[in-house]
Amino acid sequence: MNALFFIALLCMICMVVEAKKKERTPDPKECEVCIQNLEYIDALLPEKSDKRDRNKIEAAIGKHCTKSGFGSEWKPNPLLKSPKDVKMCYYFEPIKKSVSAPFSMGMPKKKGK
Repeated sequence: MNALFFIALLCMICMVVEAKKKERTPDPKECEVCIQNLEYIDALLPEKSDKRDRNKIEAAIGKHCTKSGFGSEWKPNPLLKSPKDVKMCYYFEPIKKSVSAPFSMGMPKKKGK
C-alpha cells in the first residue's frame, strides 16, 4: 500500500515539473512579427551612430509604419504587405519613445518584448 502511494506521489510530482517546464519554454513564433518589424526599422538606420539616437529611431519607426497622421487619422505605410505588420505598426506608432529607449541601448530584438 505504501509503495502504491509513493508511486502515485512520484507520478504527480513528475507531471507538475513537466508542466512547469512547458510554461517556461518560450514559443519561437510568439513575437516573430515584432522582431521582424524591429529588424526592418534597424535596416533604415544605416550608420551605427543613428542606432543610438532616439530621435532618429523614432523617425525610422514613423518612416517604416506610417503614411500619415496619428490616432483616427493614422494610415499605414502602403509598403506593409502583411496585416500583422500593419497591426504591429499600429501599436508601435503611439509608443515610439518606449520602443526607441531599449533600441538605442543596443538591446537584442528578442529581449525587447
